[in-house]
Amino acid sequence: MDMRNVKNDVEFAHNGKVFPARVDTYFYDGKKMGDTLVFTYTDVPVSIDFSDEDTFNVIAKRECTLIDKLGAEEYRVFDRYRKRVKEIAESHVIINDKVYNHYYDNSVRSGATVYHEMMLQMKDGETIDGTSPSQLFYDEDKKNKKKTFYNLTNKVKKYCGANKTEPKDSALNIKLTQEYKEKLTWINERNNWEV
Repeated sequence: MDMRNVKNDVEFAHNGKVFPARVDTYFYDGKKMGDTLVFTYTDVPVSIDFSDEDTFNVIAKRECTLIDKLGAEEYRVFDRYRKRVKEIAESHVIINDKVYNHYYDNSVRSGATVYHEMMLQMKDGETIDGTSPSQLFYDEDKKNKKKTFYNLTNKVKKYCGANKTEPKDSALNIKLTQEYKEKLTWINERNNWEV
């Protein structure tokens, strides 16, 4: 398994000044996994992941504007909260700003291949799993934890919307729900962009 990180020096403009930055692109077995923008603005270090839909220029300007608006200390809190909200969203199913635990099992193996099983039970008794909705990708997706989780969250959101229900109360993580809501509210009060 080959992991690689390619660093590219770049520049961006903000408020009539040009600032140096770096875009780190991560590869795993030759496949691009993501980008991270790294720079310092008014002595505030910034490191933020971004997707292909965004450009580093847009991200850099947004972060500089936030630092200008919030100040260094409040921006650091903002960034810490934003990363925590993302971490919760990438590890739990979130419906109506409520955080739910899901069943996860990775004990099924075939040689070196690990199969990921994820499920969540709804209030109406239905059980939603993380298998691919497409038979074409069914087996391949079960070998990838991120894809299995992505399938689970999308299927649960779709099912909840169509059937006006939520996951079972026993799956609700009250502590994480409170933390998620508090941090998201704090972020939204200071920011008019998405996290």
